[in-house]
Amino acid sequence: TLMCPVGSLSETRLRSTSRRPLRRRGSAAAGALLAAAGVFAAAAPGSAQQHAGGVHARPPESWPHTPPPTGTLVTTAERVLRDGTLVVLEGYAQVAYGTTRVQADRIEIREDELAIVAEGNVVFERGNEKVVAESLTANLNARSAKFVNARGVLGQDFHFVAETMEEIGNGEVIIERGAFTTCSQPTPRWNFTATRAVVRPQERVWLRNVSFRVKNVPFLYLPFLYYPLRKNQDERKTGFLMPRYSNSDVRGHLVSQSFYWAINRSMDATLNVDYYTKAGAGYGVEYRHRGDIGSRADAEAFLINDKITESREYSLKFDMARRLPGRFRLSARGDMFSSFNFSQRFQNSFSGSTRRFKRLKGDLKGRLFRHRIGVRIDRKETQYPTRTSLRAALPQFNVTRRNLNLFGEYVQIGYELDYLRAAKSYRDEIHEWSRIFIGPTLGLSLPTVPFLDLNIGAEAGYVRYTGSEDPETGDFDPELGLAQRFYGGDVQVVGPKVERIFESPNNFYAARYKHLIEPEVTWDYRVSGDAFDLVKRHDRRDRYPTTNEVSFGLVNRVLAKRYRDGVEESTATDLITWRIMQSYFFLPEAGAYNSRYVSSSFEDEQTVQKSPIRSDFRFQPDQNVNGDWTMEWDPDERVFSSIRVGTRVGDYRSNRQFSFNWSRRARRIEATDDEPEKIDANSYLRGQADFITGELVRTGVSVNYDLTERRLSNLSVRADILFQCCGVNVEWTRFNLVSRSENIFRFGISIGGLYSFGFGAGGGGDNIY
Repeated sequence: TLMCPVGSLSETRLRSTSRRPLRRRGSAAAGALLAAAGVFAAAAPGSAQQHAGGVHARPPESWPHTPPPTGTLVTTAERVLRDGTLVVLEGYAQVAYGTTRVQADRIEIREDELAIVAEGNVVFERGNEKVVAESLTANLNARSAKFVNARGVLGQDFHFVAETMEEIGNGEVIIERGAFTTCSQPTPRWNFTATRAVVRPQERVWLRNVSFRVKNVPFLYLPFLYYPLRKNQDERKTGFLMPRYSNSDVRGHLVSQSFYWAINRSMDATLNVDYYTKAGAGYGVEYRHRGDIGSRADAEAFLINDKITESREYSLKFDMARRLPGRFRLSARGDMFSSFNFSQRFQNSFSGSTRRFKRLKGDLKGRLFRHRIGVRIDRKETQYPTRTSLRAALPQFNVTRRNLNLFGEYVQIGYELDYLRAAKSYRDEIHEWSRIFIGPTLGLSLPTVPFLDLNIGAEAGYVRYTGSEDPETGDFDPELGLAQRFYGGDVQVVGPKVERIFESPNNFYAARYKHLIEPEVTWDYRVSGDAFDLVKRHDRRDRYPTTNEVSFGLVNRVLAKRYRDGVEESTATDLITWRIMQSYFFLPEAGAYNSRYVSSSFEDEQTVQKSPIRSDFRFQPDQNVNGDWTMEWDPDERVFSSIRVGTRVGDYRSNRQFSFNWSRRARRIEATDDEPEKIDANSYLRGQADFITGELVRTGVSVNYDLTERRLSNLSVRADILFQCCGVNVEWTRFNLVSRSENIFRFGISIGGLYSFGFGAGGGGDNIY
């Protein structure tokens, strides 16, 4: 054994170890390395492939000892020979210097340069890097090395086999004619082969003349490939992602290349270049930012020169929020695109394909001197079968002060100031006007009465419009000012409440149940100006006609006190909630403007004496199981004007998730001379199911069916198959809409140790790509 400081090797007395053969204790790491080579080595081109079968089944013994002191070289061998500055170690020779260890049948050491040449069953170890080779030439001081017919692992999970591998001083590794994978199985499920690779361990890989193989079968060829390596599962690296593929019978085949940019620890972006064989070339970007609590930003943009329509199309979608000093918060949201036709044809989701509006909205809200202050910009375009409607607030400014107590806590007063600059389309014209509103509010909180809740409120206001409809012609006049005054109040009574507790100590679900019955009565009274019909309506503040109405309701609630792990919960589970209500209008002209009911018409000519009977039923026995049933019965038309049934079982953390929704809207059409009386109804069915089998397979299906037209509007089937180091994602989508008939097939691959590559397989949002 030889131990000496570097530079004094010639002054140290050489002492050979015993000539008794050393007992071989196989290195577990090197043994696993050779086992991993197996079929994987056969994928490497050239002599690396020929060498794989010629290496001994067991490598030399790993030398178990702590790293030597800094600047000290430690050696061991059966025989030690010396010729001037040359030292030769033969027979299970081993060298340790710092964190580097070399084992071989024969090692030559050049003492003046601290250079080594190792031959025969070479095993090189340094940190988490391990290489088995036929020969090695290295300089321990310069951290440079060249291996011949090598295989090993660089970093935690980058396995390779190569004809030659050379490490240069800056830490980069150059590999000639090699194969690479991040799979650690004896037979890797995938690998890359390349004529040349430049690797910076745990950072990046650059490959040239690349062939991607699955189970050693060629799958894809690329002239070059660049991708990042990760030190851990949570780390992000900048680099090119694997190309993606999909096929559409409308847009054609798609080849997409993406570049991922990890800008910093809280910000990243993905740049995309997409080429459709029928639609042409498109360019996209996705951006994400996560700041401090309450601050975030997400954006997607896409631009394409659409060869199908021979026009330039774009899409921009963003959602951001930012906390500002002084308890203020800024938020903005946008979903804009060049045309509704483009959005319906290029969106991958059913909700995106059926979206009939585009919107741009921004809000600035905060508190200042006990006032709520808000500024809003809102622009929305809605598409109808024969026209497009515009509604905009540019801008809207609001100041509110609530709950200023007088006479203790029983009387609260407040006030509100609101300014709006509005725009709204009417046929082919855009009408613009301003509105200013100011009004006080009054609330009364009476002392607590057992079994009874009583709330009384009063309000008044003054509204001034710069434009209104002409009372003689009915046309909008932007110069015809209009003033409206209104006052009114409301009284809400809940109770008397009736309740009963049921003890059930042996019940499987809960130890106690409580049943509550709560009647409700609300009276609303309001007096508005006589010119209500001339107001250009923009939002709810313009839909305050003179009214005198009373609403009746009955609420049934069942609460359960459950046990969790043998301990009674502190709060009760709201198991069942069922509310039935109806309103009666003493002024039928105001009945069409009640927002409590889905089937309200909001039309001037409509008169309603009795509102529909509304029923809301909700059932939630567990946080992962819930169901709701809402319906409205119109007593005048004798028809269920609105029905909706929905249920959900499981969530994203469960192995199974189901959701189901059925909706129906109907109205009765009176008989004419040509046609008898009939009911016009529209009914839709939506369902989704996801199944997770262990950690390997996840499948899902979603369905949208138009029951009225008896048409399958949308069907999507997807499957994710995951292995230890890779996965396959497959998705097929069918659109059968009036505006879109298309079949789309997507295929994606996820590779362990690298980023996951795919094309939307496995679900996702409304993004275009």
